[in-house]
Parts: sequence; structure tokens; C-alpha cells
Amino acid sequence: MLFERIGYGGMANIYLARRRTEPGAGKLFVIKEILPDLATNGRAVEMLVEEARISMCFEHPNVVHVYDVRVVDGQVFLAMEYVPGQTLRAWQRTNPPLGERLEIGRAHV
Repeated sequence: MLFERIGYGGMANIYLARRRTEPGAGKLFVIKEILPDLATNGRAVEMLVEEARISMCFEHPNVVHVYDVRVVDGQVFLAMEYVPGQTLRAWQRTNPPLGERLEIGRAHV
């Protein structure tokens, strides 16, 4: 079940979702959906599928896990781990301008 769009980029929308399980249980995750106007662009679709394929090869605590990639009615979706916290975009709005280094201790906040 999709809740809300929590982000976007040049290729995709990002939605918060919950996987339906037994009553009272469920896990939050993220759905990355290729933008509708790119869904018919073969190269864009190929790039997103390749991103999923490569990402699914990683098992590391500092890399978001990609659970699955699906194509439904020509639309590509990635199911990914949800990591709560502030986005880099939000952090940049409230912190020093570009050109200053991001302290390593803040990178995982």
C-alpha cells in the first residue's frame, strides 16, 4: 500500500509503502517508480533495471537494499529498503553552502 510521495529525482518518484502482512504487522519500504514520461523511453527503463540489478548485488549496512524490481503495465518499479531520517536535499537546505565538507559522522544521521 503506497502512502505518500517522499521524494523525486530526474528519473523517478519515491513513495513510502507498507507491505501487507497479518493484522497489526507490516514493514515500511520504498517504491521507486520511473517517471511516467520516461516509461516509454527504452534507455531510461534499461538504466533503472540496471540500477536494480547492480544494487541487488550489494550486501552492506551502508547501502540501501533493493528487494525486487517489477514491470507492471510497462511501468518499472523497484522495492527498496526504507531508511528513516533526513534526506541529503533537506540537510543541504539547512546547513553550510556547498564547498564545505560533510563530516563523516553526519553522513549516517
